[in-house]
Amino acid sequence: MLHTDKLASTHELFAQELQKEFSAALMTVPNRKLTCLILDGEPALNAYSKILEVPSLRCDFHIYAQISRKISREKLKQQKAFIFGELKEGIWKNGILGSFDALEFDTKLEKIHGKIEDVIYNWIKLNRKMLIESSIVSAKLKAGHIVQYGTNNVLESLNAKLKIFIGKARSLIELIEKLSSFCEEELTGIFRAAGGFPDQVKLTNFNDNLTGSDLKQLFDKFYFPCSEVLSWKLPKKLLFESCVYDLARCYSKAQILQVSLVRDFLYIVENTQLAEIEPERFATVRILNEKLNCSLCDNTVWFCQHILRVLMSLPDVERSLRLQQLSKPNNNILTTRPNTGKK
Repeated sequence: MLHTDKLASTHELFAQELQKEFSAALMTVPNRKLTCLILDGEPALNAYSKILEVPSLRCDFHIYAQISRKISREKLKQQKAFIFGELKEGIWKNGILGSFDALEFDTKLEKIHGKIEDVIYNWIKLNRKMLIESSIVSAKLKAGHIVQYGTNNVLESLNAKLKIFIGKARSLIELIEKLSSFCEEELTGIFRAAGGFPDQVKLTNFNDNLTGSDLKQLFDKFYFPCSEVLSWKLPKKLLFESCVYDLARCYSKAQILQVSLVRDFLYIVENTQLAEIEPERFATVRILNEKLNCSLCDNTVWFCQHILRVLMSLPDVERSLRLQQLSKPNNNILTTRPNTGKK
């Protein structure tokens, strides 16, 4: 899709692969489904609407861009209300795209004849069928798009960013590696924004005053992996040291574990799905030097499935304390006093 001529056959192949991915993903979220697609008007893109079996709508920004190329900016500023509508004295006045059927569309088109440039009038008349089927209010409501205007500019921005990141044409292996790196960088930015340290990503409805339960509810709405861990408000050091993929994988494993024995500074974590003779059925998580340490896992990072399970079982205040302790640098390196050896 990045380095082809984007023929209709290429789009059809890609749409078939998308259909497989969407079908598998939607099985895990039964209350969600595809409602419509917003396209920029390229005819070959209709393959997605056909194969995914959802109606397509026309991006309003692309319509605006088409019109803006035909007349000057000053004239467009004066005449755009006839097409897109305007708020006048607290009342919204619909333009021609606010029509509910073909009859209303045609009536409005005749009324604005002479009030808009002939080149715009002729363009609307030439594209009448497309506008009625994919741009007016009734088409959007029928497709499940409940807001009056819609744009795919967010995806256009992402596409532009992706093309810059990919750069020149590459071999298949190189392309997969670059795509993987791109996705990892984007997900890391989202992950850090969810942890309260945004860089280039801002999460809707997120603020520092939300409680842990509020954050989990918000992250669940976005289908974030390991939303419970993110709701703990991890210290910055732990957040930046965490790979979202590794954390999500460990969190998934931690959910099947049980904390079977708790004593001062010691937790026994059990995997009941393993046989009792299996050496990895039980893990000991101890508090050493004020930090949680696992007997089974290599502590090269601050978390493992057993440490996460212990943290999940702790009260909020104690969990926050343990996380703060984990974020502190290790003091295991032996040092000597400056005056050692002097009289």
